[in-house]
Parts: sequence; structure tokens; C-alpha cells
Amino acid sequence: MYPVKRIAPMPPRSTQAQSGMSGCSASKTGLRMPICAMALISADLVAVVIAALIAFVVDVAPQLPPYARAIGNVTELGAAWHGWGTLLVLVCLLGYFGGRGHYTSRVPSWTQLGDVVVATAVALACDIFLTVAVYQQPVQLEGLLRWVLICPCLLVLRTATRATLRAAGLWSLRTLIVAAESEVEAARAALTSDGALGYRLVAPSRWMRQLLYRTANCCKP
Repeated sequence: MYPVKRIAPMPPRSTQAQSGMSGCSASKTGLRMPICAMALISADLVAVVIAALIAFVVDVAPQLPPYARAIGNVTELGAAWHGWGTLLVLVCLLGYFGGRGHYTSRVPSWTQLGDVVVATAVALACDIFLTVAVYQQPVQLEGLLRWVLICPCLLVLRTATRATLRAAGLWSLRTLIVAAESEVEAARAALTSDGALGYRLVAPSRWMRQLLYRTANCCKP
């Protein structure tokens, strides 16, 4: 173990200010994950609603609004309504996204794109199977359009939600690179290559530079 020199203590007033800032930062960090998770889940639910409304507008065959038809089907058909199968598939789809860390982790954009495309295609196939094989109902154009439009709506709403969280200071992560000079640019390019990850590089403060300098001097043979 290498000896490390102590840093001279800061003045009491600065220490109190730093303690207050650290407390605010810790409180903000503790709320960051649940707020981001709820915002992303809400964005996916809104995306599903928007996709359903767009599919309804494009398909001119239905005469009743979606909510009126849903209420009528529930009151008349009950458990025999094939919409329950669609809701089950939707819950499984959101559960899959949650299991893949889309709401609680910082998943790269390309990984999110692949997961959304593949999972939506599988959800469409499952919904068709339940509608035809279980409920013995024909597949309608509105139902197909709904699942097709969910994919782009999810991606667009998630991007807008991350931008809103970033503007509120909840998505960006202050990141400090500590590496050899030859590796700094490569690390910077890797961290900033995908905006969905939310890494924001910051310069080290005066006391951090002093700590790194003294640690490097102490570790010299």
C-alpha cells in the first residue's frame, strides 16, 4: 500500500457549503432512477395510445371511437372479447422491455432499436394467434396498423422523454475521465458516441486535480 499525503482541510464555511451541495446532490441522485423509470414507462404507454389513435384514423371502417367500442365490447362480450388478448400481449411486451433494462438502465440506442423491432414483431404474431386461434375473430387492418405504428412511436417518445429529462438535469451523468493522456480521447469518443447513455464529461475541479497530482506523486517509485 502506497502512502497518501493528506490534503489540507478546507475552511469551515466552504466545508459547510460543500456538505449542503453534497446533500442536495445525494437527494437528487436518489430520486433520479424512479423518476426516469416512471417517465420512460409513461412514454411507452403514451406511445401505445398514440399508435392506437393513428391506426383508428387511418382505418376508416370502424364507426365508433376506440374507447366507445372497448366499453361496448366489455359490457356485451365480457371475457370473450379478443381485446383482452391484445392487452395481455401489451403487458408482456412492456414487461420484456423492463426485463431488458429499458426503464432502469442506460441501454444503447442500437440495442433499444433491435429490442423494440423484434419484440414488437413477436407481439404482433402473438396477438394474431390469440385473435384467430383462441377468440376466433378475423384480423382487422386497425389491429395490424396498431402494432406496426407502436415501434416508431416508442422510439420517438423515448427520445423526446430523454431530452426532457436531460433538460431537467435528471438524465445526464457527470463523468470524469481518469486515464493516461493517450487513452483520454478514445474514452471521450466512447462515452459521447451515444446520446442515449447520457454521459456528460466534466473537467476535474481544483481539489480533484490536487488529489490526482498528489496521488500520482506518492505512487512514483
